[in-house]
Amino acid sequence: MAYLSLKNVTKEYHSGEVTIKALSGVNLEIEEGELCVIVGPSGAGKTTLVKLICGFLDPTEGRVLFNGKDVKTLNRRDYYALFSAVFQQFSLLDTNIIENIAQRIDGIDVQRAWDCAEKAGLTEKIKSLPKGMYTHFGRSVYEDGAELSGGDIDAALKLSSTLFWILATLVGTVQGGIQALSRSYFGQLIPPERSNEYYGFLDIFGKFSCVIGPALYAATYAATGRASLGILSIIVLFFGGMVALFAGRKYMKAEEK
Repeated sequence: MAYLSLKNVTKEYHSGEVTIKALSGVNLEIEEGELCVIVGPSGAGKTTLVKLICGFLDPTEGRVLFNGKDVKTLNRRDYYALFSAVFQQFSLLDTNIIENIAQRIDGIDVQRAWDCAEKAGLTEKIKSLPKGMYTHFGRSVYEDGAELSGGDIDAALKLSSTLFWILATLVGTVQGGIQALSRSYFGQLIPPERSNEYYGFLDIFGKFSCVIGPALYAATYAATGRASLGILSIIVLFFGGMVALFAGRKYMKAEEK
């Protein structure tokens, strides 16, 4: 089983006499198939950590290991092929479109390149170019090079993040209201004399939902490879709750009769 590990990694940046310690004494292990999310405030060293893992930077102290071997001793070209990273800063090379997408000049999977273009919303734009995927990009090297507008580039790079923020905003704006509404309906369904018992039961299953949601997201992401579908899959839990709610109300009305 493949795995990555960081052993007491420290990374410093030097600017004149100023030393900035981006990471200090970091220890981390990521096993094959494991989903790892790195969160933190601006300047916490998230980008530095990812670049160290990808082999784009070497640690000031400590070691980055892949399958127990120091990344410094590996063939960097082979190691880079294991990663797909999109950072805030990017560059487009003066070569053809497909090589920009694949970030290599040989052994390119053409279908995969088209799939990437489709996900970025650039399929129609590329098909409209004189040589399609093989059209040269940029005119500093090739006189016949095509140029994408700033809007095309921004749209390709920001599509996934835009979708994420839309979904996050929708979830955030309704979550509080749903919790209050669900407790209100729950209070109408349970026997008043046993409310403490039933609300304790509800709180326990509320904690359990913290496991079900991430597990459902992880399973969907592993099956589809798309984080957006993983987030959307949580809708299943909302529909399940609605079914349970209406079934409970129907049962209570039957009991009252």
